[in-house]
Amino acid sequence: MAEAITYADLRFVKAPLKKIVSSRLEEDPEAYEDGELTYENVQVPSVPGGASGLASSGLGDKAGLKSEQPSATWSSVTSPPVGRLLPCRQACLQYLLIGLLLTCLLLGVAAICVGVRYLQVSQKLQQVHRVLEVTNSSLQQQLHLKITQLGQKEEALQESEKKLLQSQEVLQVEQSDHQATEGKLQACQVDRENTQRTLQREEEQRRSLEQRLHNMQNTAKSFLTCSPPGVCSGRREVGEVACGGWTEARKPLWQGSI
Repeated sequence: MAEAITYADLRFVKAPLKKIVSSRLEEDPEAYEDGELTYENVQVPSVPGGASGLASSGLGDKAGLKSEQPSATWSSVTSPPVGRLLPCRQACLQYLLIGLLLTCLLLGVAAICVGVRYLQVSQKLQQVHRVLEVTNSSLQQQLHLKITQLGQKEEALQESEKKLLQSQEVLQVEQSDHQATEGKLQACQVDRENTQRTLQREEEQRRSLEQRLHNMQNTAKSFLTCSPPGVCSGRREVGEVACGGWTEARKPLWQGSI
């Protein structure tokens, strides 16, 4: 049973480049990057008849295809380079624009990050500057206070040096007085030793005088003592008073001697 078969005849058709590129890029720019050839499907009307008709039509189609293949090959080989380069340029431009956009985005992000970092660093630097100012002011106050204290201590030290000089002068005067007093004390000691020696000599003289006086008293006693009764009876009248007075005065001696 014969059936109707529809064949698709593939033909290569040259179309204007601008129209083809503009129309195909609007639809899908990536699907037509080659841009060398355009294809059109040509439907062949169904031929009523038997298998012979089909065979003849099939053979005719094959012959037509064979006859058209060299022209397609020629058209693909002899296509101008402008048609090849234009889509490549479009794609390169698109990629370049995308790359530039990404680069700009990256640069913008980097600039934002750098700006944020700069703001953070500037804030930190301002804080550090404030801290340094506060520290500097406090250090200046402490330094001024230390300088004032050092000035007061220097004045006190000068006062102490003056007092020390005065004390040294007073000490020198006292040392000179002490030396003078020591000299006087030594002189007094010498005088005391001389006085002791003089006293010793006088004591020796007194003892010698007492010894001589005692000897003289003993000698005088031997001359002034009265004789016992009966010895000086012849002289009684002459020395009665003296002898009697002496006897009365020297009664203990007479009694002691008797």
